[in-house]
Amino acid sequence: MRFFLALLLIATLWSCEVTSVKNVPLPTSSEKLAVIGLATNLGLGVYVSTTASFQGSSVATGLLAARVSLLRDNQMVELLQKQSLFYTTSQRSRYGPDYLLQVQHATLGEASAALESLPERVAIVAPSATFDKNERDVNVSFSLKDAGAKNYYGYKIVPTNSRFSAPDSLFYRLSPNQLFDNLAFANQTKTVKIRQQVAWRSATGQTIRANRVTIYLYHLSPATYDYYRSLGEYLSFFDDTFAIVSPVKNNIKNGHGFVGVCNIDSVSVVIRP
Repeated sequence: MRFFLALLLIATLWSCEVTSVKNVPLPTSSEKLAVIGLATNLGLGVYVSTTASFQGSSVATGLLAARVSLLRDNQMVELLQKQSLFYTTSQRSRYGPDYLLQVQHATLGEASAALESLPERVAIVAPSATFDKNERDVNVSFSLKDAGAKNYYGYKIVPTNSRFSAPDSLFYRLSPNQLFDNLAFANQTKTVKIRQQVAWRSATGQTIRANRVTIYLYHLSPATYDYYRSLGEYLSFFDDTFAIVSPVKNNIKNGHGFVGVCNIDSVSVVIRP
């Protein structure tokens, strides 16, 4: 029986053999600036690269050298400073439609994005963090009281200890997998529970275990939520060869990417046994 099935499979594959090949030219596009940013009540963080940096790789290279400026009514507010992960502001602003992010590059020209107004802050309630049995993972929970209407949220958990602290600008990086809306809990209290790994090996091979976690709760504008959701859908298509790829949202003039807005509440919690 197995021998018969094997012959049938071979015959089927042979009948499906490709007998001709055609070279189809793919459309090309010029290299442009790629800009990803997040304007928050804690400041503005911007990642700058080029569209060529993302070709053939899901991980982009380091920050591109550029002049990144924040304007208001066409007047300079601040020149963002280049840090390890992002270009960041040193002062906080209440962003709105009269603010413009401008990125200038010597050969790729100028790209820009108009900002939105920040949503209202939503507070973190009853945060807690307790070690799991293996003490490599932590069970984190917190609650939030929804303000009604349509609201969109995200969260981030950052483990730290006395010998290791995450970069201050890490909260500008938000994962599409850590988003949710209020469809199921409008005007109600929602509790979020996360299992987070908090032990890792250092460069010397030593195990480092966090003793605190910082919880970030993001209240996103609808457009910002749509961008991260579209990004998550786009990335998920890599697991499905035959999927129809949806375009990622873009609000960058003369470039690609998105500059979103949100209001962040944060709290640092000691991990309990």
